[in-house]
Amino acid sequence: MTGEGRADMGEDYDAKRSNAANDPAESAGPYEPVDCTMHDQLVERAAFRLPTKVTYRNERGELVVAQDLIQDVFSREGAEYVRLASGTEIRLDQIVDFGGTGSTDPSYGDR
Repeated sequence: MTGEGRADMGEDYDAKRSNAANDPAESAGPYEPVDCTMHDQLVERAAFRLPTKVTYRNERGELVVAQDLIQDVFSREGAEYVRLASGTEIRLDQIVDFGGTGSTDPSYGDR
């Protein structure tokens, strides 16, 4: 982009670029919808307040394991998330495994 085009966008352009760089959801790339069964199982675990072991990829692509209650399953800005009781929010397409249901990422075993 040329300097002229960027200048037309003003300070809003700089603010959006800065926010995107600091937003974990942005660093994970575009949201990939998950299987309805997975979504339903997460909602069920939240409704019945079942302790759940969640393995997911953080914003740096590292595997993280959390043992917690799922407080909520919700949508925001075109992506779906779970919120754990600890306050951690995880985008559903970054979940590799949860509650012993098996891997949702076919390459999980390769790591």
